[in-house]
Amino acid sequence: MASIQRIVSPLTNAVSYRAQVRVKGRPAQSETFPNRKEAQQWAQSIETAIREGRHFPHAAARRTSFDALAKDYTETVLAEFEQPNRPFQAAFRA
Repeated sequence: MASIQRIVSPLTNAVSYRAQVRVKGRPAQSETFPNRKEAQQWAQSIETAIREGRHFPHAAARRTSFDALAKDYTETVLAEFEQPNRPFQAAFRA
């Protein structure tokens, strides 16, 4: 269920709206907008995406193991820093 809060800046008295969508068992999603209509549209689109199961980008992160991340890092990032005259690097590549 989405909730929308009206926020007034104490410095500039500017009004903005924060939309927050909370679903049990999932982290809350929130965003700030300059007007209420945009906040409502965003909240509806997020709620629809959640119901359809297509809004959780962190799900891919849960499927990636640390081993796969470490291997990818060594193959891409560390490969750029390889120097053939360093014998101690071979000890770390076990």
